[in-house]
Amino acid sequence: MALQNGVDIVIELPFCFAVRSAYYFARGALELLNRTGVVSHLAFGCENNTLPLLKTLANVLNNEPEDYKILLKRHLSRGLSYPLARSRSLQTYLNIRETELNQLLLGSNNILAIEYLRVIMQEKMLSCRCQSYARALLITI
Repeated sequence: MALQNGVDIVIELPFCFAVRSAYYFARGALELLNRTGVVSHLAFGCENNTLPLLKTLANVLNNEPEDYKILLKRHLSRGLSYPLARSRSLQTYLNIRETELNQLLLGSNNILAIEYLRVIMQEKMLSCRCQSYARALLITI
């Protein structure tokens, strides 16, 4: 149906990536697109227009600065679940309000946007330019 309506190509994400966490979904999708050699832009949705903060979150989660790791270990040692410990650690490390952080971390599109940005940073694909449009991000690779 997509091809009949003008889409140039449809690529199916392999099952092993499609059913895993957002990180592996993003990693599989970006690796697949990158290997085609024909993709120059990537657009994906997000719940709110906060590209700088999404990039900051992706950077912290990728690099895990020592202060962040200390906070995370402290929260985990208190018996918090990993998602809650990570959220509280990010909140403290980035000095961000809980409600603002929750809006970012609980939106399914934001979660995937953060993971796309993490993979792009890890693979040094960030020679690309990131732009934010309303509730979508466009990345020129």
